[in-house]
Amino acid sequence: MGLSKGYYDTIRKLKAVKTPQKRQKESIMVKTNVWVVAVKNFKGRDKLLDYYLVLPNGERVYAFSKLYTDNTYKMCKGGVRLNDLLCKKTHDTGVMGLVKRMKFMLPYLKEEYCVA
Repeated sequence: MGLSKGYYDTIRKLKAVKTPQKRQKESIMVKTNVWVVAVKNFKGRDKLLDYYLVLPNGERVYAFSKLYTDNTYKMCKGGVRLNDLLCKKTHDTGVMGLVKRMKFMLPYLKEEYCVA
């Protein structure tokens, strides 16, 4: 006695289904020496940090603002290299929120301000 036809059909269907490929992590890196600097902005109702990109020619380009957190301010007040910031891994939600926002904004900043 053999196995039923339904069993073989099920096996054939399972073999036909492709297993999902692992998604490659897109690593956006900047070739030039670009720094990220944070400046306190306590005007208005919320405490904010304004983040600027300092380009190799010394020009400061406004990137975005986020709510003030002490750890992100301590990290960025003197400046941090953009590539080091993008590769940062920590359990601090404020820092990881900054990394996430920077990864989101970087394609626009690269296109608009020619940050290569």
